[in-house]
Amino acid sequence: MVLSASIPALKSRAKKLQRAGHIPLCEALDQVAAEEGYATWSLLVAKEASQKNGADLLDRLDPGDLVLLGARPGHGKSLCAVRLLISTLRRGHPGWFFALQNDAPNIDAWFELLGERRSRFPTGFVFEHSDEVCAPDLLEKLAAAPERALVVIDHLQLLDQRRKAPELEQQVRSLRSLAKRRGCILVFLSQIRSAFDQRAERLPSRRDVRLLDALDLGLFDKFLFLRKGRAQLREYRP
Repeated sequence: MVLSASIPALKSRAKKLQRAGHIPLCEALDQVAAEEGYATWSLLVAKEASQKNGADLLDRLDPGDLVLLGARPGHGKSLCAVRLLISTLRRGHPGWFFALQNDAPNIDAWFELLGERRSRFPTGFVFEHSDEVCAPDLLEKLAAAPERALVVIDHLQLLDQRRKAPELEQQVRSLRSLAKRRGCILVFLSQIRSAFDQRAERLPSRRDVRLLDALDLGLFDKFLFLRKGRAQLREYRP
């Protein structure tokens, strides 16, 4: 959901309502939030901050990047990926979400949680849920992907679940070649090893990525790790 004005401008509107109606500022702020389609002012501010974070992260990604987005379950990697997609779609670039384990209602709920409706992008966004997703299928579907298109693959460890699929590293190499050639951005959601110490204060790192098959993590240009609302984006350093 796009606000009709900036946060400072909306706050000024609320102060005018406060003075005109002789009501508490918190009540005036909630009235303005309701006009913008939010239940409360705090919810409006939280959603706007969340969307801004997605735009900030997107600005740090370059055409052709392969990004590994890793977190333990429940720490927001799917929601973060959808946030990046929404920022991409708002800028007029197309987005894809290839899910090997999620379903369409989840996507709709994530869009709405971030203050947006999937229906706003009837042609710019493609969601596909299939157990058959692997690199050869993706290469065919993304053959004409334009520069700055964002592609989310959920998730890395399931890419080679099909017996006939190429080895995982071969698939990632072929998708990296596509990204560099087309200038699109590929984001791979990734599992983190269950042995990762949940009590530790640190975020996960490359050494915590769960890998059942051989894979050179140097194929990824950037790593985005999440934990308890914290995020850290790192570039690959050999």
